[in-house]
Amino acid sequence: MAGTGRGGVPIGNKKPEAAAAAADEKDLRSYTIRLLPRLTVKVGDSVQMKFGAAKIERLFQTSKGVYINARFYIRSRDTRLAILPFISKRELFLAEATEIRCVTSIESKVTVHSAEEYFEFQNAAGEEDYFWRFYYHRPSGRIAHPGPGGAMPVICICEMPWNPDNPMMECIDCGELFHPPCVGMTRDEAAENAANGIDYVCSECNSQGAAGLPNQWQREVVTKNEATKLFR
Repeated sequence: MAGTGRGGVPIGNKKPEAAAAAADEKDLRSYTIRLLPRLTVKVGDSVQMKFGAAKIERLFQTSKGVYINARFYIRSRDTRLAILPFISKRELFLAEATEIRCVTSIESKVTVHSAEEYFEFQNAAGEEDYFWRFYYHRPSGRIAHPGPGGAMPVICICEMPWNPDNPMMECIDCGELFHPPCVGMTRDEAAENAANGIDYVCSECNSQGAAGLPNQWQREVVTKNEATKLFR
């Protein structure tokens, strides 16, 4: 019987479910599990299972029962990547490989947004909502981007992806986002200025401003290397 790795991800190859794949298998569009209340799942759903959260990549039936190809999510805190400054506490990683699991292992549905959806609707996201943007490669701990079209732009002078756990300031002229420490400001100072209705203008826009109008937020911008250390 397979054990589970960090983050509740199944490991090992000796799984009784693996023998379920047979010549009589039939793909299903959806399936209703007889729970209280009943739960209907389909391909693409994110679900909570006995082994952890997973994404359903395939739903099929054989003479032995109904099964799914589950691609498990790994919690960021259970990886070595959690120390990276652009990794969020609400971020999950998709495992490289899929696992065959019995559909009765599903306990409930969970909400896992794309990074774009989470950033756009962050204030409306529930307490149990998560997001993902990277696949997790074992055992090296490398991360891989999901591919073209799903890229999140880098931000600030530190050129790191957005981490919703870290507060950002938006320049009212160019709309770019900056971490307060990366532009020589504490988070408390940034919060106080925002509370007082003081708009932020980045150094580049400020230097291009007409007649050099004073900017109460303007500070000497640190170098990229210094900003990276501050953000860490």
